Amino acid sequence: MVDGIAFKSKLEAYCYNQLKANGIEALYEPQSFLLIPAFEYQGEKIRKMTYKPDFVGDGFIIECKGQITDSFPLRWKIFKYTLHLTNSDTKLFIVRNHKQIDEVITKLKQK
Repeated sequence: MVDGIAFKSKLEAYCYNQLKANGIEALYEPQSFLLIPAFEYQGEKIRKMTYKPDFVGDGFIIECKGQITDSFPLRWKIFKYTLHLTNSDTKLFIVRNHKQIDEVITKLKQK
């Protein structure tokens, strides 16, 4: 818990603190992106697939992934395709440790 926000991991809390300390504005899990809408196939109702990134800022998204699940690589690929369809130039970052977060912060500050 930092600034009244309940983070799901210490890595997310560290990322939040580093963004804040460096004056980089980003919201924590502000929105879900629709990857595949709900549909019906041969009478079976298939639920929609969404993706909610950890941090969304002006022109960038940071996903904190200490442990990568089996489903994440496919969801990430579909998310990239979704952004491609909208001609988005949003920079995407996956960080797995403090060093990678610090490197992303440096890149964002150079922007």
